[in-house]
Parts: sequence; structure tokens; C-alpha cells
Amino acid sequence: MTQPDLNIFTCCDGVFKDFIPLFALSHLYFNKNSVVEVGVDSPINDKDGRAISAVQEIFPDRLLVRTVPFIPEIPASIRFITNPELISKYVYITDVDILCLRPDILETHLDIMNTNNMGYSNVVRPGTERLTGLHFTPYKNYYPMEKVKNGLLELSNEKLLYQLVKNKQPLNIKLPFNEATRPIFGIHASLRRNTWNIDHWEDRWCSFIKTHEYRTVFPLFPSSMKIAVLMRITNIMRNLFK
Repeated sequence: MTQPDLNIFTCCDGVFKDFIPLFALSHLYFNKNSVVEVGVDSPINDKDGRAISAVQEIFPDRLLVRTVPFIPEIPASIRFITNPELISKYVYITDVDILCLRPDILETHLDIMNTNNMGYSNVVRPGTERLTGLHFTPYKNYYPMEKVKNGLLELSNEKLLYQLVKNKQPLNIKLPFNEATRPIFGIHASLRRNTWNIDHWEDRWCSFIKTHEYRTVFPLFPSSMKIAVLMRITNIMRNLFK
């Protein structure tokens, strides 16, 4: 396999591992010259792994799920301090509960970098020393990640990312915080919410779940994810007929 343009990278543990098949399927379906890599705290059991295997069959050599060292006290920070195994030109560090419905992650973030003359694409939260948890970077500008000192590990995940990036290159603290500088490419979902932040994604979501790829993998989803998806479909249909 030739080097991919983009590695969509994240780490997760516990119930968040249920998101992996849908997370990977959505990103790989929409972003063609990309790979997805997910670090997990422990191996996926055979039953829940069926959906992941199905995604890997649809997109050969484009999905890697592997165990990585987890620090229980800071699970949300692991994705920022773990080196990907799949080497790519660019890396997009994201959350496993963001489901992609757009094909332009790479192009959008390259435009942001070029427009603002930055070596990364992210934005500092106003009045803080925190970057957002969605970080796009050329591989060479962030990795390899050396062992992080204990003092930094005591920071919350977005403060940690701020310091890690600051140690590598200048930060733009004046960039405005809005959708143009901090795009989200789909639905920010969660198993811990009664509703998903679907907003204006209804049409794209409904089109995606009709695809052959989605219908192939859906029957194999972990039960919690099947229920969550069906609840969201039901809510969308109710809204259409109000």
C-alpha cells in the first residue's frame, strides 16, 4: 500500500469502543485516500469484532485497530500522546464519537493552514491555553511523540495538546473560534446523550444509512450502537411528519 494522504486517528476505551465500526465506516466511505487507526485499551472480543472485520473487508488495508498503553486517569489524552503505526502525510486526531458525513477533511484543513500560515489546523479556545480536541497536522510537525513528562500528563486533555503543539511550533492564539476555523465533518454522537447533535446533517445521514456499505455492516454493530442508531432514525422520521 502506498503512503496514504491522511490518517484519521483516535483512541478509546470502555463503552466508547462500540463506536469504532460506525466511526471507521463513515470516515473511510467519505474520505477516499485515507486510513483510520484506532488505539484501544484492550482487545475487542470476537462478537463485537465482527463489525470491525466487516469494515476491513469493505476497505482492505485501510483500518487498523490495535491495543495501546492506556493511563486510566487520563483516557481522553491517550490519542494525543500515542504515535500512529500507519504513517501518512497528514494526521487528523479526532474523537471516536464523531461520525463523518463529508469528503473534504484533508482539503478543508489544508486551506485553513494555508490561509492562516500555520503548521497545523486547530484553534485555541478563547481566553484559555486549550486547543480543541480535533487536531489536524502534517505528520512530521507532530510526530514522533517522545515520552511525555509526568507534569504535562497532569493537564486536562486539551491543555495537554496545547502544550505539546506549543513545544513543536508557534501557536496562533488570535485565530477566531468559529465553524470556519474549527470545522466538524459530521454528527457529534454519544451513548451518554439522549439526542445526538444532528443539526443540519439529517439528509446526509439518511443517504449514508441507505448505502450498501452501511447496510452490510449495520447488522453486526454492537447492540448498544444498533439501538442508538435506530433511536436517531426514529426521531428524524418523527420530525419530518410534525
